[in-house]
Amino acid sequence: SKVNKCHAHELYGRLPLDKTGIRGVYNLIHYADIVLQTEPLQRPDVIDFLVALDINAAIKMKYLGLFNGVHGYKQNVSAVNTFIEEQTAKGNQWAIKMKIKGLLNGHYGYQKDIAAAHNLIDDQIAKGNIWAIEKKFWGLLEGQYGYQKDLAAASTLTEVHSARGDKWSIAMKINRLLGCLRGNQQEVAAAHVLIEEQIAKGNKWAAERKIVGLLEGRYG
Repeated sequence: SKVNKCHAHELYGRLPLDKTGIRGVYNLIHYADIVLQTEPLQRPDVIDFLVALDINAAIKMKYLGLFNGVHGYKQNVSAVNTFIEEQTAKGNQWAIKMKIKGLLNGHYGYQKDIAAAHNLIDDQIAKGNIWAIEKKFWGLLEGQYGYQKDLAAASTLTEVHSARGDKWSIAMKINRLLGCLRGNQQEVAAAHVLIEEQIAKGNKWAAERKIVGLLEGRYG
C-alpha cells in the first residue's frame, strides 16, 4: 500500500531483496533508520526507494550522498539544491531547515538571501512550527541569523505565542520575567503568577522551575 501510494513501483523493482516474502521489505521500511546503518544497504537503489516513501533517515543519507559523493552518488551541488527544493515542497521539516540555512549563508547551491530566509521562517511560524519560533526568537535576542538585535520584538514574539498556548514560548516568557535572559528586566511577581497558572494546567517544566527555586532559593 505504501508503494502504491507514492507510485514507487519501479524503485521497488530495483531493490536487492527477495520479494517472494514480505518480511524483508517490511523490515526495510519500518526499521529504515537501523537498516541504513548497514553499509551494504547504503546504496542508491535502497535509499531512493525509502526517499520516495518520505523516510527521513533516507532523505538525510541521500543529501549526504549528493553533497559528499558517497553511498554510490556522484557529488553534485546542483542536485543537492534540487533535492532540498523537492523535499521542501513536500513540507519536510529537515529540508525546510536546510533551505533556510542555505539562504542565510549561501550554501547548498542557494544565493544568499536573508529576506527570503526570514520569509520562510515566518511562514513556518504561521504554521505553528516551534523550531521556527525558536530560531527567530534567538535571532532577535542575540542578533543572529540575519536579524537585528531587538529585545522588544523578541518579547512580543513570545507574548503572541504564549497567548496561543505554545509551551516553549511560555517557558521563554517565564525566563524573561525572571531575568534569566540577557537584557531583560526582572519581574518576579509576574513570573510567579505565570508559573502557578502553568502548574495548574499540568505544565511539568513550570513545576520543575518552582521545585528548583524552592530547593535552591532561586527565581525569587
